[in-house]
This record gives sequence, C-alpha cells and structure tokens, in this order.
Amino acid sequence: LPDGRVLITTRTGKVYLYDRINNNRKGLALDLGKKCCSNGSERGLLSAVVHPDFGKKNNYVYLYYVRSNLKKNSCELFRETKDLNSPADRVSRFILSDDGKLHSEKVLLETGPVGTMHNGGDMSFDSDGYLWITTGDGH
Repeated sequence: LPDGRVLITTRTGKVYLYDRINNNRKGLALDLGKKCCSNGSERGLLSAVVHPDFGKKNNYVYLYYVRSNLKKNSCELFRETKDLNSPADRVSRFILSDDGKLHSEKVLLETGPVGTMHNGGDMSFDSDGYLWITTGDGH
C-alpha cells in the first residue's frame, strides 16, 4: 500500500495487514471463510491488487478467488457443466477501512463453473486505470 502497509494473502482466503515500516502485524483484515473454495492446490484466493488511486480518492482492494458451491458452501463440483452453483472464479472489490478491515464486498465478475484444475488467475491495473484480469482454463 502507498503508506507502507502490506496486504498478505493466503490461499485459504485470509488477508492480513502488516505495517512494514514499524515491523508490526496489524492482524486479520478479512477471512473469506467458507465463501472461498481452497481445497486442492489450484483453488483459493488467487490474486489481490489495490486501485491506482488508493489512499487518494478511495481505499479499494480487489480480490480474485474461487468462490465455493452456493448450495452446499463447499468446494463440491456438480458434474453438470451448466450448474451455476458449482465453484466459480470471482473478482470482488472491497474497501479497506481505517481500522484495517476489508468490508463491503461488491462482486464485479463471476465466471463459472470452474473445474478442480487450472484455476489460475491474476489482476493488474494498466496506466489508464483499467483493471485487467487473466484466468486459467479451469477444467
């Protein structure tokens, strides 16, 4: 972050805030919990990026994760490829508040359903402020 703090993510859907200037871990900013499908080696919280105007015009943090099965709140994949309740790639915007917590999830994009392999993904802002998202082939 521009002020010297760092967001540390885990594959299981946890986001920690760390103050590298004062060498101080601020604690848990967000736990996606069962919303994040993180079983296996290729699912979970895949990417995080902050808005180019973070700290100036907004406090937006974007997360890319595989969301869990909507019916069972698990990573269970329905074999019917058209079942939109199965795990899916999700890109959401959160707000980092002054108390160091991420809140107010706004889902921006959701693909689906995804398989158990090749669930890679990344995000980046370009010089014009557009958010670019890459995905795996998720089979």
